[in-house]
Amino acid sequence: MTELLSWKSALLEAAGLTGVFYGRVGGASSGELSSLNLGAQVGDSPAALAENERRVLADLRAVGLYLPQQIHGDQVCRVRHPVAGVVRGEPGDAVITDEVGLAIGVLTADCVPILFGSRDGGAIGVIHAGWRGLRAGLIGRAIERFTGAFRYQPRDIVAAIGPAIGPRAYEVDRALAAEFLRERPELGGVIWPDRRRKPHLDLRLMALNDLLGAGLESEAVEIVGPTTEDERFFSHRRSGGRAGRQLSAVLRNS
Repeated sequence: MTELLSWKSALLEAAGLTGVFYGRVGGASSGELSSLNLGAQVGDSPAALAENERRVLADLRAVGLYLPQQIHGDQVCRVRHPVAGVVRGEPGDAVITDEVGLAIGVLTADCVPILFGSRDGGAIGVIHAGWRGLRAGLIGRAIERFTGAFRYQPRDIVAAIGPAIGPRAYEVDRALAAEFLRERPELGGVIWPDRRRKPHLDLRLMALNDLLGAGLESEAVEIVGPTTEDERFFSHRRSGGRAGRQLSAVLRNS
């Protein structure tokens, strides 16, 4: 069996947490979904998906893994009880919890995965941020919900931004770029070389600026891993629309 390929967050580890960004290597899926696909809505076989779930649970050393039903919005879910196995839960694009031994995660194939937690290891969160979530203010909403629920300040949080599409590959139409410049200029990340060419977005830079804008300290945020142009990751854009989904997950150990 091929070893699972992953990138870990040093900042989360220093807080006594486990934060892992998985690639597509080390699973049981085949073809375009080869091989560590965790997406349940992309046409994978139930047997392969179940085996991939088993492998990541074992790798995380978690009793359960909670995944929200991602909707590209600004909803934040809170998990208040332990779960066993992989639970695909309620609609939302961010999850927070203070449950011990429970991993929470998001699935991506170009969007930005963000793992975060308190410096004392007391609570954790995860965010799936595509351009819609960024425009809607999902990151700030998730941080606000986290601090309110668990009585922390933004300065008490550490965060890791994981593999996502890079600006070179993420060409968008002029109207979308203009909307970001008008509605959320503080995010930066709009790259417009000249007016004859289409603009590009740097989603990871936008996520970084949004975390800092929410009050996190600059030394408390790290960018982990390469971009999803790397063939070790699933990429919706690179594959032309049909791609598996890789997992990013965070776990409170004690």
